[in-house]
Amino acid sequence: MHPNLKRDKCCECGQVFERENMIQLHGVPVCSRCKPILLQRLAEGVTDRPSIPTRRPIAIWVALSALLLTVGTSIVRRAMRLDWNNPLVEVKVAAEVIMLSVPIVFIFRGRGWARWVLVAYAVGGFCVSVPKLIQHQNVTSWLLGSGLKNAVVLTALIGLFLPSSTKWFRGEVNEAHS
Repeated sequence: MHPNLKRDKCCECGQVFERENMIQLHGVPVCSRCKPILLQRLAEGVTDRPSIPTRRPIAIWVALSALLLTVGTSIVRRAMRLDWNNPLVEVKVAAEVIMLSVPIVFIFRGRGWARWVLVAYAVGGFCVSVPKLIQHQNVTSWLLGSGLKNAVVLTALIGLFLPSSTKWFRGEVNEAHS
């Protein structure tokens, strides 16, 4: 054997193989002999192997719930104040709902890039709210409105980037399941 070849242990049978002769399934190494067995187990929903993460960490559930609650109520509050006789209002509200829904759906499906879309949305929202703070005479009312909402969104985004969440997005072993 060449000394530079890396070796790994198959998560299913426990035998050691060269990495080039294995695949990564949910972030864990699997040999070619065990691959069909493990794929069948996953298809049937049977995962008795602790090394294959299948459930979302609690941090992701809490973060998504906080984001949906905070941003969803904000959209509803704004929608209640709009002039619904204008047909463009429906387009505006639909666009906001879609902009929020798409990254959340992809986060729910385990796509880590969608976290960065939410970060971009949050940075944009924060940039919009800072001039309102500067113009606002009563800082306390701003803090209770936009400031509190920004704090909840920031906390939720931090939850999406915690080590347990990042491991889940990468398909690595994750001990912190919900």
